[in-house]
Amino acid sequence: MPVTKKLPPIRKKKGITGCGHHAEPTRRRTIFWNRVWKENGSPQTGWVYEIRKKTRNDYRRISRWVIRNQEKLQAEKMSESPQTGQQRNFWTEVQRMRRKHNPTIQDVDGVTEQDDIRDLFCEKYKELYNCVAYDETEMEDLLSELNIRSSNCCENGKCYKDHNVSVNHVRDAIKKLKAASQTFVNRFQLIISKTPAINYQYMSPFCFK
Repeated sequence: MPVTKKLPPIRKKKGITGCGHHAEPTRRRTIFWNRVWKENGSPQTGWVYEIRKKTRNDYRRISRWVIRNQEKLQAEKMSESPQTGQQRNFWTEVQRMRRKHNPTIQDVDGVTEQDDIRDLFCEKYKELYNCVAYDETEMEDLLSELNIRSSNCCENGKCYKDHNVSVNHVRDAIKKLKAASQTFVNRFQLIISKTPAINYQYMSPFCFK
């Protein structure tokens, strides 16, 4: 088997936005004065030593600034690309930003296993959506009525009028939420204040259980 087939593929190192424009000139000066310093016997005092020290410090400072301001530099580069006719640079920056890795949450309230985290979220949402007190018999009758209306109206294309729920209906329902859910109430009030109506056809019976 050829040796080349055993070698891992060569991966191009990810570039750093702004490095060439901001840090490269200082890097070249640093390399130049470091070479001059070595050619003069690597002195620990004198003007050559001081210049070498200053250029090294400048390069480190600028490099750190470039790393800390990646998002700002990427945004500037993307905004300048269309103006200068460099459309390719614009899409290169977009692709580079999309390749960023978003770490997966590994711990939620002390739960670490994926299945357990899923079950935890399920219980939290179940508790949230069922925090309004209701009568089980009345709810069963309501579900039965909804199923009948769904069969008689939805399947015959006559469902819009029956499914129209006003904002006032929703407000009256969420006013009955427990005090512990006040944060949820406030957020929901903000949402429905901009929503004229809610359509039943996007809701399932399990929402009422």
